Amino acid sequence: MVRGEAFEKHEGSSNNPSSRLDLNLLVIVVGFLLLAIILANPQQSLQNKLDVTGSASMQVPSDQLTIQFSIQTESASASDAQKQNSMITSEVLNSLHSLGISNESISTVSYYLYINPYYDKDGVLVNKTYVAVHSIKVELKDDQMQKGGDVIDTVINSGANRIDSISFGLKEETEKSLKTKLLSQATENAKQKADALASASGARIVGIYQISESSVSVYPVRYPVFDYAGAEKTTLIPGDVSTSASVSVSYKIA
Repeated sequence: MVRGEAFEKHEGSSNNPSSRLDLNLLVIVVGFLLLAIILANPQQSLQNKLDVTGSASMQVPSDQLTIQFSIQTESASASDAQKQNSMITSEVLNSLHSLGISNESISTVSYYLYINPYYDKDGVLVNKTYVAVHSIKVELKDDQMQKGGDVIDTVINSGANRIDSISFGLKEETEKSLKTKLLSQATENAKQKADALASASGARIVGIYQISESSVSVYPVRYPVFDYAGAEKTTLIPGDVSTSASVSVSYKIA
């Protein structure tokens, strides 16, 4: 009986209204304190943050020459326009092979066939022809870039109608490696700026909140395009490729 009474008294004390009230007040007070901390943190973070932008740029020799040209044929029938285009394309490809240009360096950019209508002065259709256009790209890498002028002369003499574009750029693997180096230099530039700003204001860098790539750009050297038909031997001189990168960094300062 004594143990039972003791148990009942203990159980009754846990249901004391005064105890529950104290607990509720404690929860409310803690809640307000947490809310105050949460509201204060963003402002404190902003006060302890330094945003800077770092950049880097380089001029590097090109190691890839890209030449794009087109073969255009026109005929009264679609099949004949395509047939003529195919014959000239074969001659052009054979001439490129004779220069030591492999199929891996040659690719089709586009091929399309369209109707070319002819109207009289009253706007009445009096005739139409079919035009086939085959655009081809040749990529010359490293030492083969020296053949750029020969490629242009050869494709024109073999039946290509126009040179669409000429540009000196970078191979994919070169560009990838260069971008990594530029981003590293841009990040170091951002760090130097942040150190200078923090030091001037009596603060110091203690960490990084966020870092992001803003841009990485490669600017190929493009040649002006004109009518190469009947021109003397073509000579192309490689130029340096301009590259740049920038990063944005948010530093934590104290």
